[in-house]
Amino acid sequence: MDNLKNDVYVYEAIAMPLVIDPLSTIETKALLTGIAFSRNGERLAWGEREEAFHIADHDGGNPTQMELEGVPGPIAALSQNKFVMGMSDSDMHLVSSEGEVIWSHKVSGGCDVLSVSPSGGLIAVIDGSRSLHMLDIHGRSLHTYSSSELNLVAVDRTGRTVAVADDAGVVKVFDRTGETRFERHPRSSAGERVTAIAFQPDGHLVIAKETLGLAGNDENELEAEWWSPLGQREHTAELSARCTGIAPHSRGCWLSQFDGRILKATVNSEPEQIWQSSYAIQGLETIGDDLLVASWFHLYRIPDKNMENEPTWQIEHAGIVEHLAVNGEGDRIAIGGE
Repeated sequence: MDNLKNDVYVYEAIAMPLVIDPLSTIETKALLTGIAFSRNGERLAWGEREEAFHIADHDGGNPTQMELEGVPGPIAALSQNKFVMGMSDSDMHLVSSEGEVIWSHKVSGGCDVLSVSPSGGLIAVIDGSRSLHMLDIHGRSLHTYSSSELNLVAVDRTGRTVAVADDAGVVKVFDRTGETRFERHPRSSAGERVTAIAFQPDGHLVIAKETLGLAGNDENELEAEWWSPLGQREHTAELSARCTGIAPHSRGCWLSQFDGRILKATVNSEPEQIWQSSYAIQGLETIGDDLLVASWFHLYRIPDKNMENEPTWQIEHAGIVEHLAVNGEGDRIAIGGE
C-alpha cells in the first residue's frame, strides 16, 4: 500500500472529437480521497489518504499542505475561494484557497458523506456515527438529525433544502431550519434500498431505489421517483438496472445505471437512453447540460444535444477514474484514480 498513489490530471474542457492531453499533472504521494476546484477555477484542492490535504494552483504551482488533525476524507468547493474539508476520523473545516482555516466543526467519528449547495450557503455531512449535520457558510449549526443508518445526502441548488436517506429506504427532507418538509417511506413490504438521490434545478427530488426481494404486482423492482418540493410523488419510472448516480440537467436529470447505460429523464416522461458504456460507471459531473461520465479508465463527454454514436470527446486515464472535479466555469476538469 505504501507504493500506491493517484496523480491528479488537469484538462481543458474543449469541444473536440479526439482524445485530449492534460494541461498539467500533479504528482501525489498516496491514494486520493477527493478533488475539488475553487469555484473560480484558480485553485485546486485534493486529499491524500494517510497523508494530508493539499491546495495548489490548477497547474500545481504555489502548493500548500494543510496541517489538520486526522486523515483526509471528503472535500467540496464552497463559494468562489473556499473549500470544505472533512477528516475521515476527525472534524470538518472550512479553509480558504490560500490554506487558512476559517472555522472547524466537531463531528463524531469523522466525516463520511459530504454535500454542499452550488450557491455555497448550506453544508450537509453524515458523520461516522451516521448522524446528519447541517451548517451555514459561517460554521453555525442549523440542525442535527440521527435515525437508523444514514448513508446518502443531497443539498438543493439554492441551499434551502436537504434530503437524507437511510439504509431502510426512508428519505427525509428538511428545510434549512431543520423543519421536516416531508418523508418518503418504502412501498414494498420486502424492503427497499435507496441507491441515489439528487435535486433537480426546479426543486424536484429524484430518488432511485431497488426492492430487496420480490416486488409486488403494482411495483417495479428498480425505479426512479420524482417528488415535488411539497412532498408529492409526481412520477415513477421503471429502470432496467440499478441506478448508480444522478446529475442535474436544466430540464430534468441524467441517470447512470450499473450496466453502463446513461439516461436522460424528466418528470412525467419515460427516461431516454442516450449512450451506454461497456463498463460500470464510477462518477458523473456536468458542464452546463453536457454530462461527464467516468467509466473504468476513461472520462467521456456526452452532449446534451445532437448526440450521435460517439461522445464529444474522451480522456484515457492511466488507471480507473475514481475522482472527478469541474470548475465553476466548466472549462477545466481534474481527474484522479488508481
